[in-house]
Amino acid sequence: MKKNTQFFRKTHGTRNNIFLIFLSTYLLTVSLYAQERKLIYDVLKNGDTIGKIVFLELNEGQQKFLSFRSTVKTSFIFSFFDNTFETSTFENGIMIHASLLQTQTGSNRTNSLLEVSGSRYKYLDGNQSKMIYAYPIYFSTLLLYIKPPANITQVYSQKFQKFLKIKKVEENKYRLIFPDGKYNDYTYNNGACSKVDIVRQLFNIEFVLKE
Repeated sequence: MKKNTQFFRKTHGTRNNIFLIFLSTYLLTVSLYAQERKLIYDVLKNGDTIGKIVFLELNEGQQKFLSFRSTVKTSFIFSFFDNTFETSTFENGIMIHASLLQTQTGSNRTNSLLEVSGSRYKYLDGNQSKMIYAYPIYFSTLLLYIKPPANITQVYSQKFQKFLKIKKVEENKYRLIFPDGKYNDYTYNNGACSKVDIVRQLFNIEFVLKE
């Protein structure tokens, strides 16, 4: 898997639709040999299904690969859609790679990459790059779907390029706080996230794990 991961990281730099072709090939190859877990969530607003999330975890040896794909389309005051595809790779418990492709109504397309560069991380977004002095990262937002953040006070967000605060609000429930004060609540059952409450001023959305 290590060889495939290095190939994936190298070819990801094309920064276009070829990324999806390489990733699909990577996932197909790795899934033949790795332990796999798939979580599927319904995205609900006022009880109505408005989207779907597919979360994939692949493990082999000391490496863990995570991917999150969501498609949401709804109307409240105005039509809204969100297509998100996020990945991260961990080796020996340390994040060595992360990516985010996101398209939303009324916002620019996000296409970012984070990878290890020495004892730092190099962040790429379009033609811009910068160094992030956060090495090593042990916990990212994607890990929240498969592991309760017990004794964790902050998690790394590829979207915001920084650590976000997280706190326990009740038994098996944790709150992730965004820079603007908005938050998501993550509820756990048997070690996996069973529900995510997206709490906003004008609306609430739920991610509910399907049985």
